[in-house]
Amino acid sequence: MRRIALAVVSVLALTVPAQSGDLHAGYSFEHASGDDAVSRHGWNASAAIDLTGSIAFVADAAGHYGSQFGVDTSQLTLMGGPRFSYLRGEKYAAFGQFLVGLLRETDTVRVLDIAISESENRLGILSGLGLDVKVGGPWAVRLSVDYEWSTKDGASRSGFRAGAGAVYGF
Repeated sequence: MRRIALAVVSVLALTVPAQSGDLHAGYSFEHASGDDAVSRHGWNASAAIDLTGSIAFVADAAGHYGSQFGVDTSQLTLMGGPRFSYLRGEKYAAFGQFLVGLLRETDTVRVLDIAISESENRLGILSGLGLDVKVGGPWAVRLSVDYEWSTKDGASRSGFRAGAGAVYGF
């Protein structure tokens, strides 16, 4: 999965070298609600290429990890979609985004030296808002929150993702 994410970011970087955009990396917290509610900590990284003045294409990857009732849980998301920027100023830039893609969840139980894992791939949707606060030169700090929706075992599952990190604009 990491190779796929790296390949997507590399292709985006090579196909549009003269465009502007940004690279982001940082901390992320994810909470899924429902009967098997779980909270996980992890990372988030994205690359955005500006298509017009206020619309960009975003490739987003995130990993979240936690443990509940003796079961290690992890979630990997690889998504893409449009970002709509508004309120662009000298100090702040706000945006909204709608991302669709792969959500892979893995549950692992360890018994002595044996690990038993089960993974599930499904369609996921992230829709959210963010704020970039410029700190100097091409650098900014990003705060974001996303609503997360997917299906699991034929039922809808939802939650949220919140994050903070560094942004490099080019």
